[in-house]
Amino acid sequence: MSLSEEQVKQLQSIRVEFEKSEIMIKARIKVGELELQELLNQPELDRGKVDAKIREIGEIKIECAINDVHAMLDAREVLTQEQKEKLKKLRPIPCNSTGCF
Repeated sequence: MSLSEEQVKQLQSIRVEFEKSEIMIKARIKVGELELQELLNQPELDRGKVDAKIREIGEIKIECAINDVHAMLDAREVLTQEQKEKLKKLRPIPCNSTGCF
């Protein structure tokens, strides 16, 4: 696709920041799921706490999806219009929320 050295550096930086953020978000999801399991294992269930924890995990998952899209948009901004067109031709499968440029 003929990326310039500067574009490669920018894309690598975007990828590193994305991956660091993704690791932290996924860790928060895992912790939330463990906390939910603890709530569900209590002898007396508190539906309000369970519902709140499920909502909290859902919000973190939304944050994860937004992070994915923002990284894709950031990477897309690095490309020239010609590079974006070439990329479209290389990508036979339509984009989804987990990645495309």
